[in-house]
Amino acid sequence: MKKILFSCLLWLMLIDALGQQKESICQHFIQNIQDSIALELCQIYGLDQGIRQRNIGCGPKATLIDSTNFIKIIDIIDKYGFPSKNTLGEYFRGECVQMAAVAVMLHNPHKIAKDKKILNLLVREYKKGNLIERLLYFFIDKYYFVKTFDTTKKVYYGPSSWGKPCIEDRAISDSLRNEIGLPPLKDEDFKDCGK
Repeated sequence: MKKILFSCLLWLMLIDALGQQKESICQHFIQNIQDSIALELCQIYGLDQGIRQRNIGCGPKATLIDSTNFIKIIDIIDKYGFPSKNTLGEYFRGECVQMAAVAVMLHNPHKIAKDKKILNLLVREYKKGNLIERLLYFFIDKYYFVKTFDTTKKVYYGPSSWGKPCIEDRAISDSLRNEIGLPPLKDEDFKDCGK
């Protein structure tokens, strides 16, 4: 009986030790992934801002770089979530890590507004808490704001740095938001554009 009890105790100690080691290995693995993502975000941000600082932010080279960066960011978001404190933990620090996805999204508003899969991906990240609501609206509405820049500077999805949607465009706003599973905006989220 003592041998069985001793054997059981030895097995329990071994299992406990392996469990702690497994937890340590998993934590180390997660940190390596977060570190790699942070490094890739810094490379993307450096390229994104580098072309703009050298005044080649327009033209075929910039379009190619913006498109390549966009594909990389979407891949990161799809696999790991929108870069945030939730997804990167302690590695979510520094301008290049914190701003890479934001800059790339803002340089590709047409791809967000016209591709439902990408739009739904961003909405998913918002619903998970990895992307703040105002930033989601900022990304989506930039397309409409830029598209109508010479006329009325429209926004539809919600209040953001681009402003508030016009109450006169409520039906359009409600329809666009409904398409991606967002509830209609409240009355106070609109402005009267006096049409």
